Amino acid sequence: MKPNSALFIVVISLIFLSTNTFAQDAPQNESDKAGGITMNGAMGATVINGKSYQYFSLRPDIPIWKFGIGLDLSFYFDADGNLREEDWDEAADVLDKIYYVRYGKPGDKLYVRGGSLSPITLGYGLVMRRYSNAIEWPQVRRIGLQTEHNYSPYKVTTLLNNFRELDSPGLLGARVTYEQKFILPVVFGGTIVHDGNQYLGAKDEDGDGIPDRTDMFPGKDDLDHIEELEGVLDYNAIRKLIEWGDLPDINDPPTSIGDLNDDVTVFGVDIGVPLIRNERMTLWGYAQFAQIGGYGSGITFPGVVWRMGPFRAGAEVRFFQKEFVADYFNYSYEIERVSWDSDSKSYVTKEQSLKNVPSGTGFYADAGANLWGYLDLFAAYSQMKYDGEDYPGKSLYTTVTPNTSFIPKIYVAEGYFHQPNADKLFSRESDGTTIGYRVGTAMGSGVMLVYDNKTIYHNGEPNRIMTIETVINF
Repeated sequence: MKPNSALFIVVISLIFLSTNTFAQDAPQNESDKAGGITMNGAMGATVINGKSYQYFSLRPDIPIWKFGIGLDLSFYFDADGNLREEDWDEAADVLDKIYYVRYGKPGDKLYVRGGSLSPITLGYGLVMRRYSNAIEWPQVRRIGLQTEHNYSPYKVTTLLNNFRELDSPGLLGARVTYEQKFILPVVFGGTIVHDGNQYLGAKDEDGDGIPDRTDMFPGKDDLDHIEELEGVLDYNAIRKLIEWGDLPDINDPPTSIGDLNDDVTVFGVDIGVPLIRNERMTLWGYAQFAQIGGYGSGITFPGVVWRMGPFRAGAEVRFFQKEFVADYFNYSYEIERVSWDSDSKSYVTKEQSLKNVPSGTGFYADAGANLWGYLDLFAAYSQMKYDGEDYPGKSLYTTVTPNTSFIPKIYVAEGYFHQPNADKLFSRESDGTTIGYRVGTAMGSGVMLVYDNKTIYHNGEPNRIMTIETVINF
């Protein structure tokens, strides 16, 4: 083990000893209750960008009045015991250690959350539905921001996907609603979401403008390194090394996307009427319109949202022009944002793919239930019939979350499946298809073994994110 790795182990141990005097015996969560600091420690194995690491983490959860702070202080070591230094070599890396910071709770007059964002739906979802900036965590850590301002009759919501993308900017969104009483209350809403550069979705860990997928020399500036090789090797030596497989084909260097920029804006307006709104049941009717800047538009009408006790459901009829898709900013958006086209050997943004979308009609429906506190189920399905075109028109999103307090030795369990814009459901070739589950087993007093497995399909290839860790509650 290298000296710097040993130093971090010592520091971690000292922090553990110091926090044990005031930490409480509770699992890691976002504490909304008054009380002291809670702390988790975890150690295990994971894979980041195809490389295996052992890791050790401290995860304090600190409530202070209306504030809450959750940190993720993770130290990754490779097979030689070397610390993954790229997690600690820049001042901006400090942001990556913040899992979340919050003020207040959703529904308060003011709610602010920074860090990893829970799935967000703006309005009735035609523009943004269940967007998350944490779909690839911990391989990709985005530090975002969400705010809610509730000052009746107005409500304002804003979001930012990643502070690291502010220069472009990256993904920004806002929604404003206003409620006015006529015969019945009527809520008017407006939503706008702007992605300043969809190419930022192409992962480029070494920052040389060559995305990881086509990077010839990870950790180095590809174009500079190719110039260096051409300066010390003659043409015949380079050709032989390429033929023997000892050198990438530097005669056909990858395309840099560092200077590429492609923005997209989607805006919408909606109107909702609370037909029933009391403690026992709510029933809303609504209609909404959305437009993708420079492309098509869509309308949903009628739409209904219903909730009573443990049951909830919703449905809407959809009428879309060509070059329009619903839920443009969805759960898989950070995956679909830009993709590699193997035919043209170039990167294609999600916006560019709209040119192939025909007009059509269809529907969306969802339903969920919390069954006597034992099991929470939710499923959402949409289907479009396009005009004379064979175009993928099915989407499915499901989650299953049992209440593990009734299951001996099981601390946490959840499973999910998400598939956007598929021609055939459950086909793993559809971009953005995400399958995952998480199970935590109690090993003893305050000790748990947590297995987290997620697979995201992109360009027909699976990206598996698997973590096995031992969690220690203090």
